[in-house]
Amino acid sequence: MTEVRKIQCPSCGSNSTYKLFDGSYKCNYCQGSFMVHEPQGPAPINRPQITIPAAKPQMIIALVLGIIVLMGAGAIGFFVMASTTASPAESHVALTPQPPAIKMTKAFAGKAGGVVWIITANRRGADSLCYELRVVEPLTNTLKGKRIIVPAFKQDPGFDLSRKLSNDFWQYGDLAYNLSDDNGLLAYDIYTGETVWDAKRLSEKIPGLKSGILKVEHRASEKLFELTTMTGDVFKFDPFSQTLLPAVAPAKTRQEEPLTQELYLSDGLKHQLYLFSKRGNGFPIVFGNFVQESRLPEPGGKKQHNVKDIFGNDHIEQISEKNYFRAQPLLRDGLGNLLVLYRADLSATAPVILESVNKEGKANWSLQDTSLMHIGKAFASDDLGCYYTYSDRIIIIGLDKTVRQYMAINIATGKILWRFDPQSYLEKQSA
Repeated sequence: MTEVRKIQCPSCGSNSTYKLFDGSYKCNYCQGSFMVHEPQGPAPINRPQITIPAAKPQMIIALVLGIIVLMGAGAIGFFVMASTTASPAESHVALTPQPPAIKMTKAFAGKAGGVVWIITANRRGADSLCYELRVVEPLTNTLKGKRIIVPAFKQDPGFDLSRKLSNDFWQYGDLAYNLSDDNGLLAYDIYTGETVWDAKRLSEKIPGLKSGILKVEHRASEKLFELTTMTGDVFKFDPFSQTLLPAVAPAKTRQEEPLTQELYLSDGLKHQLYLFSKRGNGFPIVFGNFVQESRLPEPGGKKQHNVKDIFGNDHIEQISEKNYFRAQPLLRDGLGNLLVLYRADLSATAPVILESVNKEGKANWSLQDTSLMHIGKAFASDDLGCYYTYSDRIIIIGLDKTVRQYMAINIATGKILWRFDPQSYLEKQSA
């Protein structure tokens, strides 16, 4: 018969455990097995039944001496075992729970503020795993939600997590969309982690998708998903409104596009600030968040190319002499200010600065923090490259992946709102 005891699991910290016949314990929560060194008492001494003949007093004396020797040996055995039994302090160290292994972290900024997702791998038996999600509000270190995001499955040497849960999440509104080979398109509520949309629910709720979804592709530049049904029909899905877009959008001429002014940095080693007046996207002068140096005005105002052309480019001018070294333009806020992450000079140890710049070429605020030094280079570039997410009020910057830390900043003031280290959070929860 098994013995139920409140022993804490060293893997997940659960107190729901039970003892097996072989002396080990098993956790009801994570199904892990472990040993507990329990204090042992003296070994039982089996005393033989002795019949003493009344006519032979010599035998009585011999038997009494034998019993005394036997008791002495038992006492020696007890002291030997007591010296090898783990002390209460040693047993406590052995049972200290360890935080689960982090497999993925993500930060999201929505209408109700920022949250961080911590996804850990938890064992379910000897050869199966599940992935658990914790949704944490870093400002107060409050756990807002906890759920199994990938149900238990049998692990094999060729297992690839990205087939069930891709590392890429795209946030639209307060939903985080994920696209994987096994699960297709999934949409999660960023504040609870609950699944809001999947392929089956989309097929049932949205007219035109009733035949089922065969393929999904994310069109990042258009901020939409392209859905192909089982009957071969292709639709565009708007993740903001969660509806299908018209098959053919009404075309606009360049003259119908509103004239806009946006801040851009030049490409090259020493980025500088330019104000670009345009209609539409301004292609091909703009490449990503940079304007091409080959299309910039020459000294004295002479232009290398006619900026006002068929692409809707109207005017471009340099508005500051300042150099932004190794810069990464992050976002443009609702007032047209540009948030730029850059180094003070070209050296590898130069301070990293986050700055908000207005259309007059002046800084609204600058933030220089040692945490920003953890940010490394962008892929295939010497410029800075950081993961970030933002809302209309805050920007959350992810530091180097090996550090796994996040920092939230008020976009209007440059004030640091909170810092969050997922590993430290789990360790405190497990203590």
